[in-house]
Amino acid sequence: MSETEQERVIRVRAAERAHDDYYKGTLTLFDSIMTFSIAAMRTPGLAAAGGIAATLGFYSANYARLRAVPEALLEFNAVLFWMFLSLLATICAPGLAYFSQSFFLWGEGAKKLSWEWPYVGTNRRSKILIRVGIGFQVATVLCVLASIVLMIVGGVRFLHLVAVLPT
Repeated sequence: MSETEQERVIRVRAAERAHDDYYKGTLTLFDSIMTFSIAAMRTPGLAAAGGIAATLGFYSANYARLRAVPEALLEFNAVLFWMFLSLLATICAPGLAYFSQSFFLWGEGAKKLSWEWPYVGTNRRSKILIRVGIGFQVATVLCVLASIVLMIVGGVRFLHLVAVLPT
């Protein structure tokens, strides 16, 4: 069955609308994911930096007491170590998120546009790029969770530090 000129025009317009919706949706998705991910990654970094500042402030205020107990100095170093690791994990997370979003965007850009329904389809390249993006996304989430766990470990070590100090 051959399509008429009018049917072809209708089909092409439908395809153009689908292509435009696809591009707009991709841009909207990218912007919203980046905004959310930046906000989610910023919080542990601020908390870790605040923990380091508080620990250093505690050190300056209690230097004489800390110096008198060698175990306290070791515990103080452990607190700083865990807080710095937390901060490092938080610093790595935005880079991983950037790669994640880049691969998602490249995967969306690699999709096949056609003039026949469904107008936008996946292909081998787009599937691979999206899977790599998912891998980076999982790594980002794990990095942020590791940052939170490392900060908690640093906080527990700080409580132990306070407990070993003589009053």
